[in-house]
Amino acid sequence: MEELIEYFKQQQEEVLICVFGDHQPVLEDDFYEELFAENGKSEQENLFNQYKTPFWIWANYDLEEQEEIEISLNYLGGLLFEAAGLPESPYMQYLSKVREEYPVLTINGYKDAEGTLHTLEELPDKLKEYERIQYYIVYDGGFDDQY
Repeated sequence: MEELIEYFKQQQEEVLICVFGDHQPVLEDDFYEELFAENGKSEQENLFNQYKTPFWIWANYDLEEQEEIEISLNYLGGLLFEAAGLPESPYMQYLSKVREEYPVLTINGYKDAEGTLHTLEELPDKLKEYERIQYYIVYDGGFDDQY
């Protein structure tokens, strides 16, 4: 990674690199139970932390530094477009609006803008709409910018 960054530091063309992991290492459940034992967090929060992975964005030009960003992978592309100053598609603009209210959305639940964890059983209308749009994109092949 160091060689990659050093190489792109020397380039004239603007370069943006994103590094992320899509999952934690596969370990026995006992490992996570011991890791999270007596940490004072709820079972749901421990489950979220078990699947949390870091990411970072680097550029060979000045970027606004941000730390402790907590988003789910479905929003990472939009965040990269924002960082690069690229125009967003209507769908990415829609995702940015959803991200403002619900920055983390996973198979284990979601977090709202205040950081409160919720299960998927209590899905708000905005996320139900997002679910329908995702279905439409996957199975009907499009996105109407009316959203």
